[in-house]
Amino acid sequence: MDSIMKVKLYSMIVDIYKIYKCVGGLTNVFLQVLVVCGLANLVAGQGSYYSSFTGPVSGAVDEILVAEPAGFKKSEPTYDYVAKPDYSFGYGVNDPETGNTQKHEETRDGDTVRGQYSVVEPDGTVRTVVYTADPENGFQATVHRKPPVGSASYPPPSVLPEYAPEIVPPVNNPPEYVPEYRPEYTPEYTPAEYVPESSEAPADY
Repeated sequence: MDSIMKVKLYSMIVDIYKIYKCVGGLTNVFLQVLVVCGLANLVAGQGSYYSSFTGPVSGAVDEILVAEPAGFKKSEPTYDYVAKPDYSFGYGVNDPETGNTQKHEETRDGDTVRGQYSVVEPDGTVRTVVYTADPENGFQATVHRKPPVGSASYPPPSVLPEYAPEIVPPVNNPPEYVPEYRPEYTPEYTPAEYVPESSEAPADY
């Protein structure tokens, strides 16, 4: 018997002893048979130990259906859109004072847009741009120029008078200074009064 088997046998004996202490002796026939079989397998070298876990337990996949209450209706997302855009607009400007003359027109039918705009240039030429746009061809535009009929008249530009600031020389009039006359100062000398010193000694009292 090798060392591994000895260790297993010793472990088994210890476990049996613990069970014996718990139940007060091997009085159960089934327990006795179980212990004898275990010891016989260990002695014969056929004992083994295996432990494995493959969880979680898997099985057939069943779809869980939740019954909806009667009258329940799923809300579908709403989209604010126009199935087929269709519009038409136009505007024009004619201001002789400023010379601003132009107009613009455009129509749309689904994904196709057609339009044109024109403007009168300063020399009187009318420039017109005709354009189309659709998903297949993209934006396409052509420019047409029409020469002026006669001479274009525009109001003469207003000429502002040239600004000439008035230059005023600074006036500096300092106050006239008149010196105040003061007589020359002459100090006055007054001699002190002479008092002669007395040479007589004071009398004894």
